[in-house]
Parts: sequence; structure tokens; C-alpha cells
Amino acid sequence: MAYVLFKFFMGTIDTIGLIQDPYAIIMTLVEGNLSLLAVAIVLLLIASFITPLAIVNFAKKDSFAAGFSIKEILGKISGTYIGIWLLAVVYSLILTRVLGFIPLVGTGIAAFIVLVTTNTWYAEAYSQA
Repeated sequence: MAYVLFKFFMGTIDTIGLIQDPYAIIMTLVEGNLSLLAVAIVLLLIASFITPLAIVNFAKKDSFAAGFSIKEILGKISGTYIGIWLLAVVYSLILTRVLGFIPLVGTGIAAFIVLVTTNTWYAEAYSQA
């Protein structure tokens, strides 16, 4: 934060709030926090990997506490689930890119289709484990 203030007073950030060099500001915010950024990315990947199983476990057991039963959730991780998770990532990237060309509604349609299909895949992987 001190470095950002230093850059502000040295003129990298305009005094009325306009950014003179957006790349310099982004690099200023990131360069001192690369380890924090790496930890955040790892935690995001872990959460995105475990959350679908937690949701399916919650729905299957009809109990809010079941969504937080870490031992049971981790016990459901299998090779099938890992493959489905990777397929879901690629599928969502491709479908969002393809339908993103439809103005205003394309991304929303893609998100709906991706959520319905991937959640079905996750539920099937859960029931097989």
C-alpha cells in the first residue's frame, strides 16, 4: 500500500484519479504480492474442486451440515470425478467462448447450460463413488 501511495505522489497515478499507466499500476499491486497471489490461486482451485461435491452431498443427505462433512466429501473423490472436473473446466471455457458472441445474452445462456450439465455430471460421479 505504501508503494501505491509513493507512486501516487510521484505521478504514476494522476491526482484526479485517472490512471496514466494502467500496466504500471497493476504491476505495482502484483509485484510485491506474488506469493500471496499464488496462495490465492491454489486456494481457489481447491475450493472449485471440492465445492461441487459439497453441494451434491448437501442435496443427497438433505442436511446443511453434510455440505461441510470434509471426510465424507474427500472420500467421494475418485478418478471419475477428477476427469469430470477437468472436462467441466474445458467444456465451460469452450461453451462460454462460442456463445459469448451472442450479444447481451450469450454468456448468460452459456452459464445456464454449463451449470445444468456439469452439476448433472458431478451428481453422477458422486453416485458412482
